[in-house]
Amino acid sequence: MKREILIIPSRYPTYYQEHNYIFVSEQAAALASYSKVNVIGCIPVSLKFILKKGLRFLGRTSYMSGNLHVNLFLVPALPFCKRWNEGIRLLINKLLFKSYYKTNKCRVVHFHTYLSARLGPWIKKKYNIPYIVTEHSSTFYNNSISKYDEDISKSVFISSSLNIAVSKTLSDVLSEKFGRPFVTISNMVDTSFFTPQVKKWINKESHFITIGNLVKVKRHELLIRAFHASFFKSKTTLTIVGSGDERDNLLKLISSLEMEDQIFLVGYKTKTQIRDLLNETKYFVLVSKNETFGVVVIEALSMGLPILLTDFGGVSLEVSSYDGCVIVKDSIEDLSLGFNQILQFDKNESLRKIAIDNYSSEIICAKLLKIYDHF
Repeated sequence: MKREILIIPSRYPTYYQEHNYIFVSEQAAALASYSKVNVIGCIPVSLKFILKKGLRFLGRTSYMSGNLHVNLFLVPALPFCKRWNEGIRLLINKLLFKSYYKTNKCRVVHFHTYLSARLGPWIKKKYNIPYIVTEHSSTFYNNSISKYDEDISKSVFISSSLNIAVSKTLSDVLSEKFGRPFVTISNMVDTSFFTPQVKKWINKESHFITIGNLVKVKRHELLIRAFHASFFKSKTTLTIVGSGDERDNLLKLISSLEMEDQIFLVGYKTKTQIRDLLNETKYFVLVSKNETFGVVVIEALSMGLPILLTDFGGVSLEVSSYDGCVIVKDSIEDLSLGFNQILQFDKNESLRKIAIDNYSSEIICAKLLKIYDHF
């Protein structure tokens, strides 16, 4: 049978959330360079996004781009009704798969996260088709997953033919929790897009950038306080990219520290704008409490930036041995030491090579295609 890839995600970029799980859509698009790729699935949409953008985009949404065929069904997600929402997702996913299977055949189904993979055991039993699961969720850290979700994920991971996690840290957590091996295949980064303009690689001043939603788990407050302790009244600047509920609190903190001329909250930026900002910046920093992976770190590496990270797991563990990648503990004192260390490095091609050799679409697609061809 000719290779045809079927992907069923739990989340995907839609009209309501254009960047939701964009790493899944980018992976699907990259795989479409090698094979026909179908993406189907029921995507629950939060009521707050429906109220903001309207009802008319609910229901079926389909489009084609070359070898990539996307067929999603958007439904409203009721607040505090997870069992109901997931029951609706399972029912619609069954209908979508039945419709797909009438005119298409597949050797294996690739799910993204245990929530969509709840369909997997049914497909395996009814159609004798194996399935694999890529897990992205950080809810498995610190035992924060509910009993309901744990029961679903256990049944999914035990019945699957292969389980994948997007970082070694997550693989270890899941393997220990469910007693099944997890292969590590990272999220990919479009290194051909995140390419530096060499003429801008040399910066006179030490400019830092961080990228992430303005929420507490990203710990922007810790970063601001550590930056203040290290660079107050200097020419060094910090640009914070992202939007979120913590914006007003962070602005007040910046003002109280008298850092308005050095720390800038620039809000949400598009992919192209982020690339341009990385190109004009000298260092990247991220101090999250935890990250399942950390795509923005690899985007920065692909632009040749030295990076300063707290030890949040995910990609911070994977890049810790490379020159120009400084990993520190999550305190003001340790971050201040990290700032001093990172200043020893400049933008360079060897940092970009880390991204190309380990996280480019060619590398990740080759790993996935080898798995698909096994079935």
